[in-house]
Amino acid sequence: MHDAEKSVFQSDLPLKEKLERARTELLDLSARNRLLNVPRFSRSAKTIDIVDERTSEIYRLLVNEGKAFTFVAGKPDRTKSGQEAADALDEEDDYSPVVLPQPGDEQLDERGFAKRHSDTSLQTRMTPTGLQRRLLDLYYDARTLEEEQGVNILFLALGMLKWIDPNNKENIRYAPLILVPVRLERGTAGEKFRLRARSEDQTANLSLEAYLDRVHKLALPPFEAGEDFEPAGYLAAVADAVSTKDGWEVLPDDMVLGFFSFAKFLMYRDLDPENWPEGAQITDQPKIRSLLSDGFETREPLMSDDIAIDPHIAPADMLHIVDSDSSQTLAIHDVRRGRDLVIQGPPGTGKSQTIANVIASAVADGKTVLFVAEKMAALEVVKRRLDHAGVGDACLELHSNKANKRMMLEELRRTWQLGSPRGQFPSSLANRVLEARDKLNAHATRMHVAHHPSGLTPYQVLGQLTRLRQQGQRPVDIHLAGSTDWTADGVAVRRRLLEELSQRIDEIGLPIRHPWRGVGLEVVLPTTVERLVPRIESLASRVSELRGKVMEIAAGVESEVPSTPNGVGPLLERARVLAAAPPFPPAALTASCWDGQQKEISSLIWTGAEFGRLSSELSEHVVDGAVELSVEGLESGLAELPSDFPKEGFVRARQLTILLPRLGEEAERLNQELGGSTLPDTLAGLLRLVTMGERVAAAPDASPEAFAATVWDSGLEQASDLAESVAALETARSTLHGKVAEAAWSTDVAAARQALATHTGILKALNGDYRRAKALVRSIVTDPNASGA
Repeated sequence: MHDAEKSVFQSDLPLKEKLERARTELLDLSARNRLLNVPRFSRSAKTIDIVDERTSEIYRLLVNEGKAFTFVAGKPDRTKSGQEAADALDEEDDYSPVVLPQPGDEQLDERGFAKRHSDTSLQTRMTPTGLQRRLLDLYYDARTLEEEQGVNILFLALGMLKWIDPNNKENIRYAPLILVPVRLERGTAGEKFRLRARSEDQTANLSLEAYLDRVHKLALPPFEAGEDFEPAGYLAAVADAVSTKDGWEVLPDDMVLGFFSFAKFLMYRDLDPENWPEGAQITDQPKIRSLLSDGFETREPLMSDDIAIDPHIAPADMLHIVDSDSSQTLAIHDVRRGRDLVIQGPPGTGKSQTIANVIASAVADGKTVLFVAEKMAALEVVKRRLDHAGVGDACLELHSNKANKRMMLEELRRTWQLGSPRGQFPSSLANRVLEARDKLNAHATRMHVAHHPSGLTPYQVLGQLTRLRQQGQRPVDIHLAGSTDWTADGVAVRRRLLEELSQRIDEIGLPIRHPWRGVGLEVVLPTTVERLVPRIESLASRVSELRGKVMEIAAGVESEVPSTPNGVGPLLERARVLAAAPPFPPAALTASCWDGQQKEISSLIWTGAEFGRLSSELSEHVVDGAVELSVEGLESGLAELPSDFPKEGFVRARQLTILLPRLGEEAERLNQELGGSTLPDTLAGLLRLVTMGERVAAAPDASPEAFAATVWDSGLEQASDLAESVAALETARSTLHGKVAEAAWSTDVAAARQALATHTGILKALNGDYRRAKALVRSIVTDPNASGA
């Protein structure tokens, strides 16, 4: 490869010459550069030529006073005849002015300017339709370029240098001299476009300066934009600088609105060693020397991309403001260590997150970061992430409408007033994060530990279970004995057996339906076959007999003959049911009710079954025959019983129905023995009769004369009362035995009793009757000192 074919960076030239050649590649000194050759009155170029205006007035009104300008068409639209409309470009093919100034427009002010030159209307040579279409194109293209690249390239060029191409005298070029940054704006789609100056500084044609200096050895006058800047003076100085060139001319009132870009020239000027201070030359910068001469130093990365980073980077060192994976984290920490690297990847791979983390880490380390992007969208994405994390205030934006002195100073003022940042990363939080991270890592490690003898990890087992579940497999209760002791080879052997078994089943069908099912012979020899043939023939004969019987049974119950042995069981069950059924005429089975009254028959059968069940339950609680008794009137009789009548009363009543007849018979006989005339009809009378009988039986022997005494003439009632009194006397004697003297039973104590009952006061002891009664009582008791004596 020849030196001419080599890249500047691959050549053996000195560093300064390499830098100069690299800078030259940034310059476009050809006629394609609009800063050197503005297309005039073109139907295809996106420019608008301004006519019949004065540069000094436009600069004063637009820049110094900040007024907005509208555009005025130079001629009317063509009339539509024979076609829908003239071609949009043909509408602009004639730029000769056809609208003459009005008489009032020629009036001069005190400064000598015509009225039409000091208003806020820019004259053009275009038709209204063509002018509106061109303004729309400029408006949308300017907005798109600013949104995508973050720079404004729409300028109003004031003053033109008409120059001749030295290589071809017939090529006349026009280069702008003063560039005013502007913007097009409108409120609604129905309003006119307005042209307004932007807050950025005006500039000279830097590309033209470089071209004249390099090719024609001409130096343009310095351009110092400011409040005291006079366009007329600068244009006059330019005319004086090019006065030595034949055919060259400065057109001070020539103006064009269009796109002009000199971003590459700004880079060209920034790379000029003459613009760098002493002691900090660009050729001494490490990055420049690495790019052009020495190459970049090869440094080992922090660690390999395929190893775990957690053991090497502590959470306190991860100053990340957005999430990052391991590869992004390695890149961030390599940058913090000063390593030069290139991060590349398709959209959505986390480049903007990595850049945001790099910037945040650099801010925390006290470093300065320059973030440059070709698209403004990339800048905005990173800036939003920084703002969301609270780091955006540390960033100074130098793009689009923010790349002017006023906006820059305002942003610096706002940031300065925020004061010093406060707060720090607490160590306790870092320790908790470290503890949580180690716990998660330990869990991940355990999930990937192989367990022997199977060699499987929990991750593999859970993954397989999840896959089976997603495939619709349900858990089964099959227990494989000893499966926990299977090795990987053992599992493989069993899997092959299952695959072979599955293949065999596909070939011969299910074993349960195979003709040889139940045969346990692994090998069938010819001798075995000879021995089995007679037995098989005998079995076939028995099967034939069995089939005949089955056919007889099927015919007997009027059912189909089963085609398999499994159908014999249900047939026999049906026959047993019919055999156990009670006798019924054949007509019962052919009755018409079986066809249309199945619901009623089912209800009747259910009622009978329920009656049998209830009868079985009642048999444990109801005596035999009670079920057949009539209960008519029983409810009204039971209603007369008290609500608290015990259930045991019914049992006793049942017992009374048995005992009362016997009681009547015994009472009748006792009454006859005692010589009674009538039998008592109440329970109390029966009790007195029984008591009388007991006392007669217990009475001592008496002479016949005793019973012939006149006392019996009063009747048995008086005799009964006398018997009761005798019994009461005997009871009292038995109760007071040992407590009173025997003489007490023959002593009259009526008067003493009356005296004791009468005298009860505290002066009773003074009464003589009381003292005599007291003495009598003490004389008849065995223990005079007892209580109450």
